[in-house]
Amino acid sequence: MSKHIPQEEHPLNAPTKEAQDEIIAEQPEPRTAGVGADPARVARATPEQIAERAHEFWIDEGRPDGRAVEHWRRAERELNDPNPSS
Repeated sequence: MSKHIPQEEHPLNAPTKEAQDEIIAEQPEPRTAGVGADPARVARATPEQIAERAHEFWIDEGRPDGRAVEHWRRAERELNDPNPSS
């Protein structure tokens, strides 16, 4: 018997599958390695890595409701940015 976990208590607090698909669809396709390929676009964070980092943001910010997509996008940017500003 599986236990229902409310979204605000979900261990990863990730956006729904539909929201993840929408976020992914908004991203430009990475180029494969080869002549003219941007090396920064080849390696991408996995959804599991993004979810883990988004969960860390959620915890650090006091587990706020309604910010899953914001945390997901922030984690995605952070993990996929080859040149972080700090």
